[in-house]
Amino acid sequence: MEARAGEAPDVIAAGVERVRRKLLPGGAPHAVGGVCPAARSLAVAALAAGPGTTIVIVPTERDAEELVAGLELLAPQAPAAALPA
Repeated sequence: MEARAGEAPDVIAAGVERVRRKLLPGGAPHAVGGVCPAARSLAVAALAAGPGTTIVIVPTERDAEELVAGLELLAPQAPAAALPA
């Protein structure tokens, strides 16, 4: 099945929702690792879709910039910023 440009938000939203449903409720800390940057952005977007504030700590400034770029693409409604240590 081929996705067209107009369908992309629905595909992304469905992916975010599928990941969000698999997360444990209650606001417990989560670790996301062992996945490519795009998948990491999808997991963080799913976390951010829940109630409350989501804070992500990454090892390098480049990791932070890549994560923000991924979130801007996958979850443009979620505010994201990279803050230096």
